[in-house]
Amino acid sequence: MSLPPIELLESVHSFPGPYTFKIITQNDSTVHAAVAAEVQKSLSLPSLPEFSTRTSENGKHASLTLEITLQKAEDVRTVYRALERVPIVTGK
Repeated sequence: MSLPPIELLESVHSFPGPYTFKIITQNDSTVHAAVAAEVQKSLSLPSLPEFSTRTSENGKHASLTLEITLQKAEDVRTVYRALERVPIVTGK
């Protein structure tokens, strides 16, 4: 995965501030929890981040939406690197 450059992130977002991640996974609550746990761990959050899901028309996949307040642009890259470790997100 190609990570967005810091300069680009800073030019289109204000930090600290909310940042929205959209992640496509299998439609499985265990997978959703694993994604949230990886994000929590990567940012050292005190609790799991809240997320919403939207199921695909055929019910096999879901889109997870997480809106997290990030302190700096590098935090976005940190989350993307963490998501690469979740096999079901990357298709490993």
